[in-house]
Amino acid sequence: MKPIVFFGFLLFFLSRTWSESVPQYQKFLQKAESGEPVTVVYLGGSITRGATAWPLSGTDAQGKPFDFTSYDREKDSWRTLTFEWLRHRYEQTPGQFRQVNAAIGGTPSLLGAYRLEQDVLSKNPDLVFVEFAVNDAYASFKTRDNPDGSDSILRTCSSIVTRLRNQNPDIAVFMPLSTHRVWADSEHAGWSEALDCGHDQTRLAAEYLHVPYVSIKRAFEKMRPEGADPFYGGTDTSGNYVHPAPEGHRAYAETVEAALTDIFESGLFSFEKKKDVMKPYPVSPQLVLPETLQKFSKGWKTEMLTDVESPILEGHACLVPVADDAMLEYTFDGTSVGLWFDSQSKGTCKVFLDGKVLGTYVSKVKEPGQFRGRFCSLAKDLELSEYTLRLLPSAGSRILLRALTIDRDET
Repeated sequence: MKPIVFFGFLLFFLSRTWSESVPQYQKFLQKAESGEPVTVVYLGGSITRGATAWPLSGTDAQGKPFDFTSYDREKDSWRTLTFEWLRHRYEQTPGQFRQVNAAIGGTPSLLGAYRLEQDVLSKNPDLVFVEFAVNDAYASFKTRDNPDGSDSILRTCSSIVTRLRNQNPDIAVFMPLSTHRVWADSEHAGWSEALDCGHDQTRLAAEYLHVPYVSIKRAFEKMRPEGADPFYGGTDTSGNYVHPAPEGHRAYAETVEAALTDIFESGLFSFEKKKDVMKPYPVSPQLVLPETLQKFSKGWKTEMLTDVESPILEGHACLVPVADDAMLEYTFDGTSVGLWFDSQSKGTCKVFLDGKVLGTYVSKVKEPGQFRGRFCSLAKDLELSEYTLRLLPSAGSRILLRALTIDRDET
């Protein structure tokens, strides 16, 4: 398929009936034009990290061969394409622009809010892309039905955006709203309702927070040729249902570039709702890292992983059990607690809070469990008090703990 160039269409598509000034984007341009160092951060999930169809070659479910072996996420993902576009268009001297890839696959905006200080604010960014619409699908219906709840996408996005703006009132924030494959016969088509709801609730968050955004879903709908979907490909897997093919990454990047061009040239963005910032959640987030947790453990050690999930994030330490009787017991003062695991974890781990069983964390083994995935919210909306969390991994398990998350809401 020929490269998709819908610049004029997209500018028309993005236009609205009324607009307001977004001076942060003009501040970004002014800083770039001055020659000062500029930092661009990409905070999100696997789509932003650069995931594409996997495996990279073979025959798809419709019997058609595909070959994406030339794809390189550090050259061809929407993240790298938009960064290179920004650099070539606005960089005054070589090396003036710095990219920080703060995207980790399979993680929601809630973990993004906990990671914000370590992985984003510490970099002093000038422009931040926040992309979690697909990863937040798990919370989409809860947000729609209870927007004030602690599971609300509106509240986690509010935590991220509010803290970005508190550090730097001139920061430019942009939210691309990712989407999914359109294929009615896919085994994963039933997921589309939650994914579409995640898109819509993230869009609502952007509207309330007055963060400029673009709907990749709407753009793809207009670009997609009848009877075909060039933006996704490969076999019928859950990953391929949401990870764009190389052509999808190119179209994604062009959509974002068109939206940014409109904002940079006009200094305006049109919002359909009045600004209404939701109460942030988490309120006072904290990451407790392995070097601290090891002091409260027996039979665990800190290990630096070589196969890192995000190559640009500094460090990748995990706490790993090395004895059959390994135990971790940590006392904290707060209202919420969660665990962030590395994707390479394998085994089971029992979780206790104040001596009571909360459940079992399970990864890559066929065992029953209440907690799975890279981020597990264990308990929330607790009374502000002191609690003790205990972890007991089963013998032989390789549980890779990246951090403990704690929130303290004194309101």
